[in-house]
Amino acid sequence: GGGVAVNGYPGDPIHLRPFDKTFTKETIQSWWRKVGFLPMNRNSLNDPKVRWQKGEGGAPKEAEVRIDCLQSAYQKHAQALSAIGMNGDVLDLEIPEVEKPEIPEDEEAKAEELVKNGVVYKAGGLVRLGVVIANGRVMQKAERMLIEKQKEEAAAKEKKKRDEAETREEKSFLAYDHWIRGQKKDGTDARAHDKDGNPKLPKQDAIAIVRVLLPRIAPKEKMSDYGGMSKCVKWLGSLAGRGTTWEEEITAVRREYSAACVARSKPLF
Repeated sequence: GGGVAVNGYPGDPIHLRPFDKTFTKETIQSWWRKVGFLPMNRNSLNDPKVRWQKGEGGAPKEAEVRIDCLQSAYQKHAQALSAIGMNGDVLDLEIPEVEKPEIPEDEEAKAEELVKNGVVYKAGGLVRLGVVIANGRVMQKAERMLIEKQKEEAAAKEKKKRDEAETREEKSFLAYDHWIRGQKKDGTDARAHDKDGNPKLPKQDAIAIVRVLLPRIAPKEKMSDYGGMSKCVKWLGSLAGRGTTWEEEITAVRREYSAACVARSKPLF
């Protein structure tokens, strides 16, 4: 399909075969003469149609003369429009001028700039900088800074993940404590059970406890399947048939959690 659409059918006249008509040996050689065998030599930038910027480091002198003429003609046309009562002010564009980059003076600022722009691990950036610069002190310092930055970000991410886990566990402990003491506001008895022997828990408390115990006891099951109070309390009650109880498990989780908190805590003295 695609080859037929681009280059016609075998035996078609040349004007119906655009690929063969365009990519002839003579045409390709003419392109090479214009831009060079390797386009990366930037010979194509010498074409008169290429747009330049004014100022030092921009257009060569002969091109800058053409740019000045273009700008002058543009301004004259704007004035002519205004003279006949039209809004010539809309023609207010100006030829862009070369902006000199601000190069930091000390190594610390240079390294920070390299890290900020992500040049250290970009192939294109390294090619532009060159092998010598890539092995220079500033580049090496930037790489060390980037590694430190990545470590800090990884540590922050891990801390956030740990904090979220701790929040989940603490919510489950609070829910368990509520069940032990009973809820005065709704008249729930302490350690209340329904007629089937399952714990009577509010929906949010039941979900909070199951969210912590499910990956511990049944890691293959999905929390998304336990979005309601009824299924959560039935699952908690069913643990008695698995050689454990949900109270034993939540108590074990609390014990492990407390030990981990102690291990992470820095001694005061």
